[in-house]
Amino acid sequence: MDGHLSLIFGRVGQPVLSKMPTKYRRKGTTTRGNWSEESLQNAIDAVKNGMAVMKASKNFGIPRKTLERRVKKNDCIKRNKDVHALSSGEKGETISVIASCNAEGTFLPPVAIFKGKNKKDEFEDGMPPGAAVYMSEKSAYVNTTLFLRWLEEMFIPRKPNGKVVLVLDGHASHCTSVELLELADANDVVLICLPSHTTHFLQPLC
Repeated sequence: MDGHLSLIFGRVGQPVLSKMPTKYRRKGTTTRGNWSEESLQNAIDAVKNGMAVMKASKNFGIPRKTLERRVKKNDCIKRNKDVHALSSGEKGETISVIASCNAEGTFLPPVAIFKGKNKKDEFEDGMPPGAAVYMSEKSAYVNTTLFLRWLEEMFIPRKPNGKVVLVLDGHASHCTSVELLELADANDVVLICLPSHTTHFLQPLC
């Protein structure tokens, strides 16, 4: 018999037995060479502006592996041009990043937290459009004040209308502030805090 049986799961989660031919091409797959450099560049630009690689691959008809490779190549070229020398006092310093994305692969512009009082222009070099830098005098770790600022400046203005769920790790800065909880409630943001050190087990995006 030319073919084999494969188990497929539909939208409702019910298994369906389906006969699939040996030579099967998934619908929407772009064959090698059926895309232009212009389409590739448009896809790269879309990824740089926040679109997920998978979505850009489908929208512009570029093979996913090709798009990933070219995005990484372009990023490496830009990084080489934007290298800044660090003084001895800055070497070894770490930063924190507040990142947010959904299951579709869409992400909000990140916020980088640097230790210090005065922000330097080069801190924003290479960051995507809309990204921000927050300064913290004591440490580069996120705290309640910085997270509240992120929620107010970065998340709430970009959320869709109606209630949304925001899943957070169990860091104390995310769930111990009354002001934070009131701000979320007033803007239809439902906060769900995962237990500490369980994010990699629970995998909330899966």
